[in-house]
Formats: sequence, structure tokens, C-alpha cells
Amino acid sequence: MSAQQRFFSSKVLSGDSAMAVESYDLFGNERQKQACIQTYAPHRRAISAYLQEYLLQLFNGAQCDVSMSGFNLVTPKTRPTEKSNKLWLKATLAGQPEAAFLAMDVATLHAFSVLFLGGVLREPVKELDTATLTETEYRLAFQLLKQLVRAFHSTQETSKQAEITCEVITADALPAQGWLLTTSFAITINGHTFNWHFWWPVSEEAVQTSKITPAAKTLTPLLTTIPVRLRIVLSEQSLPLDMMANLSVGDVLPLELPDPTPALIGDNLCLEGRIAEHRGSLVYQITNLKSS
Repeated sequence: MSAQQRFFSSKVLSGDSAMAVESYDLFGNERQKQACIQTYAPHRRAISAYLQEYLLQLFNGAQCDVSMSGFNLVTPKTRPTEKSNKLWLKATLAGQPEAAFLAMDVATLHAFSVLFLGGVLREPVKELDTATLTETEYRLAFQLLKQLVRAFHSTQETSKQAEITCEVITADALPAQGWLLTTSFAITINGHTFNWHFWWPVSEEAVQTSKITPAAKTLTPLLTTIPVRLRIVLSEQSLPLDMMANLSVGDVLPLELPDPTPALIGDNLCLEGRIAEHRGSLVYQITNLKSS
């Protein structure tokens, strides 16, 4: 082992090592998010069934299989990369400042319009961009988004059907703040699978008021068993570098015991005391406890 390896240690962990390290949700942030997600999780099956029934009618009885991913709660700080072949839509409910968002490939919307007009899907589905969309396809996209919003709106135990306004946006128009519940849909029709991504607004109040298990009950027993290294400083010396270079075996350095003698955990002073003798052994007798 080199001198550099002996005296310096890296505090940076590799990705694989970091993933294996046990972590603790000290402030309850992650548990708060999961508690909020759990209020929506029981509605996944109902939302999927609602959407599947709607698509069955929309596509003239074509058999549809809707698969919905699990929910995640995110803050949209990292914006998705804008792509010319992806359509971004925004839906706003009357009287509510928050909005829902939908992202889908233009080729998916074109395929849906073929089915809507009674056509048959053929291989392969062409790569298209928004410039190729017709007014009819835009209206179809708005209707699909409105049905998703109605499905999610029904989970909030309100019978009022608010008016929904839809518009086309770009990816950088997503909000920079707030919480969004996100999920994705995979729709399989006649052997063709299409994917959507959907974001539903969640208020800060809903996240903060979600019931979680207090961390103190689980952390207190754990913290009391964590070992710490107590360092008692008997003496410290400052020597010029030239004197250090000339030291040899047998040389004597004078020591002066500090009074009081400090004891530290890391760099934090926690105890003060003095060196004493007890039953023939040197011991450290505590004279002062440091509250800090």
C-alpha cells in the first residue's frame, strides 16, 4: 500500500456500491410520497377498465388491451427531451390552476385515426411528425386526453364534471414546480402496441397531509446501537518539517498532558476529563459533559 493510499481515503462510492448501501428516510420525504401514491393506487384497475371501454367504442369494437404502469410522484425539474415525432398536450380543468399532461408518438395518433375511421392497421407503422397531423387527428387526441382526465377526476370522489380545455404544447411548457403523479399506458390493438405517458397534478397539501408512520419510533432503537469511535487526545505536537525529517529511532519528544484532556467523536468535542489511576491501570475520568 502506498503512502497516499494510507493517508487519504476517497468518500466517493461507485454507482454499484452506492446502490448497495442501506439508506434511511430520516425526514420521511420518501414515505410521504409513497403514502400519497397509495391514495391513487387502488384506482388503477378502474381507470384501466374505463379507458378500455372507451377505446372499444371509439375504435368500432376493435379488441383493446390496456396495461397501466404503477404510479410515481415527481417534480418536473428535469424536462423531457423535445422530439419532433411526439405530440404534447395539456388539459386544464375549469376553476383549477393545475393541469394534466399527455405525451404520445404522432405515429400512434395516426394509427388511432385509422382505426377510428374504420380502417385496418398495417405493418409497419410509419414514423411521422406533428406537421403531418390533420385537424381530425388533433380532435381525436383532445378527446383521448379528456377521457383520461375524467377517469382520474373521478378518483377524487366528486360528482361534479368540470369543463376541460385542451391545447397543444411543447415539452418545455411543463411546469417547473409542483408535484405530478405520473404513469404510462400500453394499448395493444390487433397485435400492435402503443404507448402514452400521462401526468396528473397533485397539490402540495395532498402530499404533506398524507399519513405516514413516524420515523422516530423506528429510528430511535437503531440509532442507540450505532457504534461510534471516541478519541481521547493526550497530546499534540507541532514540529518543523526539517526536524521531522531528522528524527530517528530512540529520539525523545517531550509530552505535556492537557488539562482538561478532551475526548472527541469525529471533530466534535463531547467530553472533558483527566488521566487517573484506578486499581493499577490508567483510566480516563470524566470531569465535564459537553452538550453540543
